[in-house]
Amino acid sequence: MADDFNLDDFANTKENISSSPEKLENGYYIMNFLERGCRVYGSSKPGEASNYGIKMNPDKTTYDTSDEYQKNLNRTEAEQVFNTQIKEWFVKFVKSATIDEKIQLINEEKPPLIKANQLLRKMVVLECPSDLLGIYQEDTIDRACQYFVKECSDKDYFTKNKNLLSKLYETFNLDRTKENQLKITSFVWDYFNKKTLKNLSLDDEYLKRTFVEKHYAFVQLHPSYDYTDFVEGLRPTKQFRGNIGFKLKDGVFKEFCKNAKSDCKYIDGKFDEQNSQKYVVIIDEINRGEISKIFGELFFSIEPSYRGIDGKVKTQYQNMIEKVDLFYDGFYVPENVYIIGTMNDIDRSVESFDFAMRRRFTWKEIKATDTQEDMFKKENGTDEDWKVEATNRMNDLNNAIWNETEKKGIEGLNSSYHIGGAYFKTNLWKYDENEKFAKLWEYHLEPLLKEYLRGMSDAKTKLDDLKKAYENNG
Repeated sequence: MADDFNLDDFANTKENISSSPEKLENGYYIMNFLERGCRVYGSSKPGEASNYGIKMNPDKTTYDTSDEYQKNLNRTEAEQVFNTQIKEWFVKFVKSATIDEKIQLINEEKPPLIKANQLLRKMVVLECPSDLLGIYQEDTIDRACQYFVKECSDKDYFTKNKNLLSKLYETFNLDRTKENQLKITSFVWDYFNKKTLKNLSLDDEYLKRTFVEKHYAFVQLHPSYDYTDFVEGLRPTKQFRGNIGFKLKDGVFKEFCKNAKSDCKYIDGKFDEQNSQKYVVIIDEINRGEISKIFGELFFSIEPSYRGIDGKVKTQYQNMIEKVDLFYDGFYVPENVYIIGTMNDIDRSVESFDFAMRRRFTWKEIKATDTQEDMFKKENGTDEDWKVEATNRMNDLNNAIWNETEKKGIEGLNSSYHIGGAYFKTNLWKYDENEKFAKLWEYHLEPLLKEYLRGMSDAKTKLDDLKKAYENNG
């Protein structure tokens, strides 16, 4: 911050700055920036704008201060207040060499006119994002401290904040990085702010898995899914006075890669697989989306040999990415990200799978028999007799569709058309004991098999043969 820092740099109005939604959103004068332009490090509000010390009034010519006796000041009066009571302190704050010096300035030398404590706290967090939580309400910090740190009531805000974050780094076994600070900040806010205060115990399964669950993601593709959903794109947002604008938002995969990046370790510049946390994203129905439209330039980045920063690419919206973004210089897929795609290759909605994408994966066919052991585990009141009967019915029906060993069955079908264990596990428990297998056939299996046989000669006879095979163990 230069010594020529002036009143307009500090206090202004949105209307007086620009009609540009981008400038209004990102912050064009310092108080607007602290409140709105760096929300990635937490939201903070001053209450009345005059709590900044001085504000420009809507008439754009007069100014109010937080002192009730200094209202409707003209430009000259406002500049005098700013230069003598505010500017010197802010310049000194920015030029302070250490975090402790900045905290001391807030605690001991803060100008009486400045009452926006949350904004001042945020200024310190911006200087050291890995050492302080981006939460500026002291009561939220207090509640979390009481749970994790216990004895902290006699400490000031910054000491409590630092001690709490250190304890949570230790509790969740996370490295001290700004990426992990953002994760922990989200967790503390979710559980301990007064609007969403939740009961939890260190023994709670969810708490144990809070950060583990971030290591996994699930996406299901469909014909309408595109690049803006998966990577990044412009999303409508509410702007000043209710206007609608657009803001660049991360898609599910890019957000996932940001989380993974913080847990990707290196030794002498090389990926350390043993000490890196694995991040797994499952893309279900991967053949139902338009792959080229969804992945875009990431066809290059997801290939194993181009993972990491060496495989960095410029995305379609690279020129709009803010400097605070982890992928400001280009996007890449961290080496600790693993992609699993699932598909049913007989789905008629998609005739083929992109060969360029196909060669980037290792392929493993999961047959119907492979699912039996897991699908028929004892649950929902089932017993061993149920498992045996379901397995026998399933195998007899599938052998009638196509017997892989004898290479015979219904012409035009193959093992890809076999019925999986999910049909039995998901639906049998819905029906009474004496009719569950009959209802499973009537409401779930028969309609599907009719579609398999549609257009075939003597389809009715083939369907009857399949029913007899299914009922053979009834």
